[in-house]
Amino acid sequence: MKAKIRQFLDYYVVYVIVAVVVLGFVGYFVKTVVFDRKDVVLSVMILNDDTTLDTDQMEADLREKLNITDDKQDITLSVMDSTAMGNNAVILTRLRAQSVDLLITDQKAFDVYTEGAAYANLNETLSDALREQLQDGFVDGRAAIYDNEGNVTEYEDALLYGVDISDSERYQSYGSALTHVIAGIAVNAEHKEMAAEAMVYLYED
Repeated sequence: MKAKIRQFLDYYVVYVIVAVVVLGFVGYFVKTVVFDRKDVVLSVMILNDDTTLDTDQMEADLREKLNITDDKQDITLSVMDSTAMGNNAVILTRLRAQSVDLLITDQKAFDVYTEGAAYANLNETLSDALREQLQDGFVDGRAAIYDNEGNVTEYEDALLYGVDISDSERYQSYGSALTHVIAGIAVNAEHKEMAAEAMVYLYED
């Protein structure tokens, strides 16, 4: 009997250890990807504001306002410098990949991304009721039309792409360093309704 046990240990113990380790990794993967996975219901990108912006408090306030009580649902907020090397490519990639719903920027960045057709037309995106709530804060812009070489040939007619939240005490309470702040819904936003509600909330004091 002892000889058989020793033979088992000699020939199979390594395989048993490997199998246990593999099962452990599989279990962790399943738990993380399947059971712990969160569904993002709103993604907010903030450009060129102070990196110490209190995004935790903003997230908590948005969760309460949007009545998000399910722990499996998530709001993501990111603060990026659009002027830093390489960041513009990251921002454009995220915008095209539908991973940004609400874009909050300074005036200069708003103009840049409006030219690049990054924003949804608010006349088409918002309900009549929301347009009435935001009518005093609308900011228009003109998307550029490019030739095959990437040069601007002309501009489209001015459309409503943003909402001025510069005077919002709520947004300023998070520690914003910007003097002119504009919020807009990304043209490829996956959660446009949530983004619209969040924009109204940040606009109103």
